[in-house]
Amino acid sequence: MPWRPSSPTSGTSSAASRSGSTTRTSSARDLAVIPRAESEKNLSAYSPDLVELAVVVVSPGSVRSDYEIKGRAYARRGIPHYLVFDPYKAHRLTLWNPGPDGYLGRDTLPYGKTVVVETGVGRLTLDTGELPVDPAARA
Repeated sequence: MPWRPSSPTSGTSSAASRSGSTTRTSSARDLAVIPRAESEKNLSAYSPDLVELAVVVVSPGSVRSDYEIKGRAYARRGIPHYLVFDPYKAHRLTLWNPGPDGYLGRDTLPYGKTVVVETGVGRLTLDTGELPVDPAARA
């Protein structure tokens, strides 16, 4: 399934997100990092082979999909890195080293730590200390 951009962005690497349908599917993600040269082509869809990093933010209706279904699907497609940001648990999950049954590498850290992901298009660094957290997660 191709990955469809919603709008061009700038930065060290470029981001694209799936658009079109209001129904979330197992391949929908919030952000995908692809090489800048590919994003500058401004295509309506990109091959999953180009995706270096897929990122999702968990919502109440996407928990199973974000944690289980997408991780296996992205690993089978060979996407090197998958990040899950969960404002309901106040943590982030980093998955890497894709295999046929899912990702072999897994790291979960609470918000407040810096996330560093080395991708084929560069280093992504994100301070999670300012990310929004559901009030119930703070209790």
